[in-house]
Amino acid sequence: MQQTITHKHSFWSIATILLLILQGVLGLFFSLSQLTILLAPNQPIIVSGINIFTGPFAGISLVVALGSFVIAAGMWTWKHWAHQRTILLEMISLVLAAFDFIAPHINRVVPLALVVLVVLITICLYASTRAQPASIQS
Repeated sequence: MQQTITHKHSFWSIATILLLILQGVLGLFFSLSQLTILLAPNQPIIVSGINIFTGPFAGISLVVALGSFVIAAGMWTWKHWAHQRTILLEMISLVLAAFDFIAPHINRVVPLALVVLVVLITICLYASTRAQPASIQS
């Protein structure tokens, strides 16, 4: 009889995956709302001031939100790249949230929620063990 190696997700890895999914959903709502504001009718074609950065930040936020789903799927399937990509994604998310604090037309609750999610994901990521022992079933 052949033995199979099974991995069990810890509480912290499941919490990290769920928080990444929540970050992805909130990021989609936030970035799509930013893009609709930017592309709304009767908006000036030439923007000035801090509004110049709305388009690129909305696009980067959309990529980060979609990347959250991909990384959550990678963590669920035990991909070796998921841990490093999560750290990179959270650093990018933190920078985006810091820039969102200076945007004039954004409610301050949204960037604050993003910062709280970044902190919670980072804590859950480091609370889980990186290499969990696999159990052997026969």
